[in-house]
Amino acid sequence: MGRNLASAAIFAVAFLTHGLAQAHRHSLADPVEKHAAQVSEAPTLEGVVKKVNRYTGRVTLFLGPQPKGTSSVMAAYRVKDEAWLEQIRVGQRIRFVPGPEGGGKTIERFEIVECTALLCD
Repeated sequence: MGRNLASAAIFAVAFLTHGLAQAHRHSLADPVEKHAAQVSEAPTLEGVVKKVNRYTGRVTLFLGPQPKGTSSVMAAYRVKDEAWLEQIRVGQRIRFVPGPEGGGKTIERFEIVECTALLCD
């Protein structure tokens, strides 16, 4: 009985030590890796550019019906890198990932969607 109790105690200490080490390792993870993980988990949205404001660093987008039943809206988003404002043009359709900054109103990454007869209005 005493031997089983000692074995169980050793196992419990080893298990807890491993769990604490893993938690500590994750808490010290590179902030860039954490941010990349957040961005990769974020939903991808698609919209049509209605206005590009280089002064404020914002892009106004018309977001049509989105996944999960979200209705159509117009919304202004900041861009993570203001150099992107030179690439984005009014009338373009973009696919983007909103980031956690600014309450989800920051474009973390985007791509311009090539229009086809079926895709664009």
